[in-house]
Amino acid sequence: MSRFLNIGGDAHDASYRYKMPVLITKVEGRGNGIKTVIVNMVEVSKALHIDPAFTTKFFGYEFGAQSRFSMKDDGRSVVNGKFDTKTMQDKLEQFLALFILCPGCGLPEIKMKVRKDIKIDCAACGYNGLLKTKHKLVTYIIKDHKEKKAKKKNKKEGKDGKKTKKTKKDKTAEDEEAVVDADEEKVVTKSSKKEPEAETEWFTDTSKEAQEVRRNQEFDEMAMGQEESKAVMDQIIAQTGSTNVEDPVVVLKFFMLKDPEVEEICSELKRLQMSRGLDEPQKIKLLLESLLDFTDLKTIPKQYGKHAEVLKKFAKDPKHARVLIGCIEEQVGITHPDLLCRVALIIQALYDEDVLSEQTLIAWHESPPESSWLSSKEVATLVREKVTPFIEWLKDAEEEESEE
Repeated sequence: MSRFLNIGGDAHDASYRYKMPVLITKVEGRGNGIKTVIVNMVEVSKALHIDPAFTTKFFGYEFGAQSRFSMKDDGRSVVNGKFDTKTMQDKLEQFLALFILCPGCGLPEIKMKVRKDIKIDCAACGYNGLLKTKHKLVTYIIKDHKEKKAKKKNKKEGKDGKKTKKTKKDKTAEDEEAVVDADEEKVVTKSSKKEPEAETEWFTDTSKEAQEVRRNQEFDEMAMGQEESKAVMDQIIAQTGSTNVEDPVVVLKFFMLKDPEVEEICSELKRLQMSRGLDEPQKIKLLLESLLDFTDLKTIPKQYGKHAEVLKKFAKDPKHARVLIGCIEEQVGITHPDLLCRVALIIQALYDEDVLSEQTLIAWHESPPESSWLSSKEVATLVREKVTPFIEWLKDAEEEESEE
């Protein structure tokens, strides 16, 4: 079993970018004192951008058992009772569906805003609204937020208040801090003079300023430095003609600078499709615009051949292959009409690299031009006429093979 699992998405998609560690559990004790310890709860919760106390409490509610999480005890997460890893992993999948995945795009990019209720904002698709669940954990999260807010307010008032003469007894009492027992949810006191640890931010900041900072950080990581990053961005913007750095073509072209593997390209393309709400043809058009450099049209057929391994992923059956051909029709007939004279070379390059099969190409060429839903009948007819010599060659070769 892999050490990491997908957070939502297709469980079998190895290139999916959102990952979390597999739960590691162990059973301790015996009889009435038996309990299940989640060894890596902190790591799992960090991957989910959620407080580990919430994840632990969810298990407690679901199993009807007492649960507790203590950061001071090496991030120890405990649920009373004996539960195997698979059972707990299945419960965690339910937790993802209720509290982690965006109901709009299905990606784990939501930020919670806790007040009297819980509102969520998605950094990927922009979805915002109330959290759509009435699970008991909602009440616990709201209560936890109020307690932390009240504690912060009391601490601030204590610092801002007037200094008064205190007895030794008063100072001792002041040093006591409230500690919430996660099992009984009762407040007890514990003597301590240590400063409270800073709270960990488990959510993604979706403000425009934060998005700009993250975007710049990504650009700097992919390029050698800030000046080079800006120069590359200027070059990409010049190629695409877009001045918007959030344009999906710009984003994907910049991503290509990392020289990613084919599976990584597919994963990023899928993320952009989900976050921007693209249909299948729009996704393929985005891929083609991002893969190809149109500054020298003579090189376009060779570029198609160069990116054959990626394109094969999107022409794996006749249906998807027809979508790819339809996008090429629109590209050479409408978007970049100067490429029309080279469309036969493009089709030949895709055939030579086994992206498009002989049967698929012949079936497309013999189909009515009006069936090309991305282009007009006139454009589709013109594209077919330009490709006719190559198609005739394919048919002749097929006849010669059948005769032999």
